[in-house]
Amino acid sequence: MTNCNFIWKCFYTNANNLVARIDELRELVINKDFHIAAVTETWAKLDIVDAELSIPGYTMYRKDRTNDVYSKGGGVIIYVKDSLQSVPLTQLTNSEFNDSVWCQVQRDDFRLTIGTCDRSTSSTTNNNNELLNLLDKATHHAARDHILIMGDFNYPELDYNSWTSPLNSEKDSSRFFDKTHDLFLYQHVSDFTRVRAGQHPSKLDYVFTDEENVVDKINCTAPLGKSDHVCIEFNYLTGVDVKHEHEGKRNYWKADYAAIRNDLHKVNWELAFENKDVSGMWETFRDAVTSSCERYVPFKKVRRKAKNSWMTKETLKEIKKREKAWRRYKSLIVRTTTRRSRLSEIE
Repeated sequence: MTNCNFIWKCFYTNANNLVARIDELRELVINKDFHIAAVTETWAKLDIVDAELSIPGYTMYRKDRTNDVYSKGGGVIIYVKDSLQSVPLTQLTNSEFNDSVWCQVQRDDFRLTIGTCDRSTSSTTNNNNELLNLLDKATHHAARDHILIMGDFNYPELDYNSWTSPLNSEKDSSRFFDKTHDLFLYQHVSDFTRVRAGQHPSKLDYVFTDEENVVDKINCTAPLGKSDHVCIEFNYLTGVDVKHEHEGKRNYWKADYAAIRNDLHKVNWELAFENKDVSGMWETFRDAVTSSCERYVPFKKVRRKAKNSWMTKETLKEIKKREKAWRRYKSLIVRTTTRRSRLSEIE
């Protein structure tokens, strides 16, 4: 598709109570080896400690809905793989908009601002305005870098496929639609994202970026547990050099020690250590050994364990059954929608 060499595997969903579905999310994120995972509607409160929502091997950025501690709902989380350098963006996270969390991920010279937002159906006009202000601030912050925004925005009347919005330009949804276009944000989700029995499928969840061709292979899969929102999986194309994940560990059993010894014998250690204290000599020796190992010690691929302690075989089988049922249902929805479209054209 592009000349991009490195791909970040990304995941987003509205969990509709992540606290009750964290085991399934852990299984999914670890087994599919996502680099970035974002979740809305965690339903987490202050009494839920970070350890209850953590995923091994990932840094977690979390914000709970605190404006009404007695009602359920809200809460957002971003997980970033530990192999990536990431920092929180507290100025954006602590904005006046109710539910959003932000961080910055960096690899080499590539920086990506990541945000996850949850706009409730009961959101006030004032809160909706704060969302527009937040989008302004986020894109300004990422002006010299790149931006990825995921979330549940609850504007089913918008259609980014045909670039249409409600005729009333004063509606909050229209102003949101106009704002995303004014900021040159590209929306990548084309399929429905929410399915509930007795209701027509709708598109409430979006993935925005500042460039059109940086999202590839976007796919809507079965929801977590009994959530009525799909899971969205996609690749983010960073355009930086390839550095495979298995490059974290080297296989010293297959190292060329003869070549390493030869490298070290070539060093004039008296000259290299001249006028240096013990720390300086150690750093010189360490750098020489490290440089030689980088050339003569190959990397090994670290295999993940197939089984995780928090999921039983029976549970995994049930998840696979649900995924098959979801694919059949999704195919049925597509056929039904196509048939209705054809009938309307005939009429």
